Amino acid sequence: MTATFNATKLTYVLDNEMPVKVSKAEAASRQLNEAIRLFFRGGDTIAIHTLAAAAGTVFADIAENQTSGSSWQQGIILQDSALHPKHYFKILRDTQDFLKHADHDPNGVHEFDDLKNDDLIAVAILDCPSTCPLSTEMQAFQIWYFAAHARRFGLDHSVVTQVLAVLPGIDVLPRADQIERGARFLDEVSSFTSATNRQEPS
Repeated sequence: MTATFNATKLTYVLDNEMPVKVSKAEAASRQLNEAIRLFFRGGDTIAIHTLAAAAGTVFADIAENQTSGSSWQQGIILQDSALHPKHYFKILRDTQDFLKHADHDPNGVHEFDDLKNDDLIAVAILDCPSTCPLSTEMQAFQIWYFAAHARRFGLDHSVVTQVLAVLPGIDVLPRADQIERGARFLDEVSSFTSATNRQEPS
């Protein structure tokens, strides 16, 4: 079978496609929602990282454009970190940068820990602008994140206490089981949200 490329037909299709208008915040929100859905479905971890990193960068840039130092990436995290900002961002974005370019190291190999996705998504959600309300996916992930990582934040922390009441015992489960429980939780929240929206008067 020989593959052929019809440039004229492609041009016609592109010219007749309805254009989609989307703001940077909306595009980032859609990327992050998809990253979360993939995360809980056991999707490709590199694809998840790429989507979440892109969304988080846009959200942080929007926050910094409004008020310098207001994003979680630039502000709170750096203030609490003993690392120099340059070193901090190298750690935060090393995988993101590796995946974006191949001009200098086309044969490069990178070591990736999928646990990075948990923190990456969580920070992106924290930087989500007020003009872009948190989606069902983002809210569900936040609850799951603080519950699954409860022991990192302290079991006596007020937020941890609240989320563990929603997802009791998830902090001691194996990672695969934590993610599976998160997937069921997202389904439950999505179903509840859909049912609530149907009941609201139009």
